[in-house]
Amino acid sequence: MNELIKNKTDWLPISWIPSTNSTEWRKFVKENGVDGAVRGCYQVALVKDIEAIGDNLVHKAIGYNGKAKDVIGRTGGIRAPKGRHGARVYIDKYNLDRAKDVVIRYLIVDDVENKELELERLIHTAHQEKFGWDFAWREASGGIDGKYDKILAEVEYLTSKQMIGIIGEIMQLSKQKALQEHEEKLINTLQSE
Repeated sequence: MNELIKNKTDWLPISWIPSTNSTEWRKFVKENGVDGAVRGCYQVALVKDIEAIGDNLVHKAIGYNGKAKDVIGRTGGIRAPKGRHGARVYIDKYNLDRAKDVVIRYLIVDDVENKELELERLIHTAHQEKFGWDFAWREASGGIDGKYDKILAEVEYLTSKQMIGIIGEIMQLSKQKALQEHEEKLINTLQSE
């Protein structure tokens, strides 16, 4: 895993993540990137866990592991006050302070197609084997685990009338889903006999 990493940053406050074309962004891209982007992975954790995590790439306290062809662009959604990145939704849900409670580090790889994907797979696989998950903040996932929290975060932007309208639609969808799940269970029971 370490052999894929060209450079690893220190842990930085989430509030550090620079916006595109800022002085800090230009400096970071000049030191680590190619053609205006930095390819790699990123890890998010709580400040209180940094000492325990140490230099490890795999640790039970690492909240989120992600990848991107442009890590700064991708993680901007964690920094942004209304960002939609799953880690941002998690930060908001638990009322964490972006400047004081949460940090990020970047694992920069060579500018080779899918190198970041290769590193992320190795990190996720190691986490799965050791802990049974890709990262500790499962609710921050773009998969099933994260959908519930993301839906709740999105509902915040609706009016009360829109929320009431959605309740009716959700009731209809949940009835359909329950019927579908029951039918699948019945079919599986009959097939196993």
